[in-house]
Amino acid sequence: MAKSQINQSHLVNTLISIKDFFLVRNPDEARSLPDEISLLGKKYLKHMGLIFLPCKPEELSSEQIIELSNLRSAYFDRVVDKSFVQKIYMFVYKLVSNNISKEQQSKGISLLDFGAGTGSFGHYVKFSGINGKYPIEYHAVDLNPKYAGTHTETYKSYKAISENSELPFHDGSFDVIVALYVFHYNIPEVHMKSLVEKMNSEGILLFNLYRPSDKLREEIQSRLRGLGLRWHKIDFESSASFHGMKHAPTEFYLCRKIR
Repeated sequence: MAKSQINQSHLVNTLISIKDFFLVRNPDEARSLPDEISLLGKKYLKHMGLIFLPCKPEELSSEQIIELSNLRSAYFDRVVDKSFVQKIYMFVYKLVSNNISKEQQSKGISLLDFGAGTGSFGHYVKFSGINGKYPIEYHAVDLNPKYAGTHTETYKSYKAISENSELPFHDGSFDVIVALYVFHYNIPEVHMKSLVEKMNSEGILLFNLYRPSDKLREEIQSRLRGLGLRWHKIDFESSASFHGMKHAPTEFYLCRKIR
């Protein structure tokens, strides 16, 4: 729904104020709210259905991204459609399996979950039973320091990173780097460069963009190309897992190093 005028008292009763954001109080009311609202003299943009941001996702500061991470963690059952997300995870796992060599699979693969948050992707792949083909060694990083050292049942390491720090791994460490629902935020150049450095020569970077503008998509493509990666868009809505579902506002991309 496009921008429209809504009674301010109705908005106040419909939304919960949490730090710099607003959360829709009742998920059933989310569809009736426009993509852009004006509240308390400020403009807010709808994000992932139930959250309103004070700016575009790519304009959020690192501190705001951490606040948003805490909000999503605290209200996980409300803001996350688990059935849809699990289909995303299944799709990503199949993509990984189809894009790493038999030789890599036979020795086991190393995987970095970049911006792992609550660790739900790694946990699902490791414990749902979908991966019986090859061993995976899971690692994770996130801006949110509260996750450092957590989810030890899933990850061999889970480390916090700052917006100015390189990723704390040796160059060429990973066969696979996955960044789910991360790249629509502002990724510092040091992180982008470090992601490429941590991929091994046969490695892949798999990420998605949530409702990207043409400008954001072109900027990320240009940055990755400048760092020596080639990418292509993945058609995931035609896969059997998503057959019959309404258009999902996300795009998937797979990158490899240019040889």
